[in-house]
Amino acid sequence: MNQDDLFLKLELSDIENKLRELLFSRHPLKIWEDVNTYARVELKSVENLSLKIAKFDFYNEEKVYFVSFNLRGMNYYFRATTEELDGDVKLTPLGDIYRVERRRDVRLRMHPRVPSQLYLKIDREDEVDTGNVLSINKVDNKERALFQSFQEELRGVPEIGGVKVLDLSEKGLSAVCSSNEAKLITYSKPTSAILIVEKNNVVIEDIEVIYEVDYLDVRLEGVGMKKLGMSFSANPKLSELINNLNDESIVLSSLDEEFAKFIDQLEG
Repeated sequence: MNQDDLFLKLELSDIENKLRELLFSRHPLKIWEDVNTYARVELKSVENLSLKIAKFDFYNEEKVYFVSFNLRGMNYYFRATTEELDGDVKLTPLGDIYRVERRRDVRLRMHPRVPSQLYLKIDREDEVDTGNVLSINKVDNKERALFQSFQEELRGVPEIGGVKVLDLSEKGLSAVCSSNEAKLITYSKPTSAILIVEKNNVVIEDIEVIYEVDYLDVRLEGVGMKKLGMSFSANPKLSELINNLNDESIVLSSLDEEFAKFIDQLEG
């Protein structure tokens, strides 16, 4: 599906109805400038086609922002100008407002805003029990230890460690780890894991590593890092968690990024 078919323009009467519905729903809006600068904001009132919202940290009256909100399984997108008003911000749509149906393949950008860790279940060579959940970033850096020293067994929900999740969808994720940790994962081929997102934990199954690429982190200069892409089976609990994160406008999604590209194409 191309972007022209994906983003459907609303009629004026639909826009007024949706803004009123948004106000009564008490759902937040998401306002963003780029992938690193975004906020979840409270909608305070609606007057005609203008919205009054709480002031956000990166507010700049001279800038035009992207805005989105979610209602009943639909995502709505527009651009807006801003004006400070009695300590709050008046948001005025610039151009059309678009609707798009929620898609199951949407990725949520987890890092760095939403702490998310993946704990892979790795079989010990000297044990039959496969129920041990191991934090793979606690193994020794020496390559021999990667395959012989699985000493840290985590009981219950672990609080630290794990593989850092960069983005997440209903049937896949990408994560970053050291080169040695990547070797451990590809060697042991774990198929199960515990995914922890803030205070939520979800068991995911049928994991498969589908790609491995180099990953650059300027804070870890000289340390070899890898980005791993993984697929897994759908999980109703994970689907519900992803929908909640999206509905509450806590994270940026791949759909948000597609809307920004769509606007660039319209203006290009």
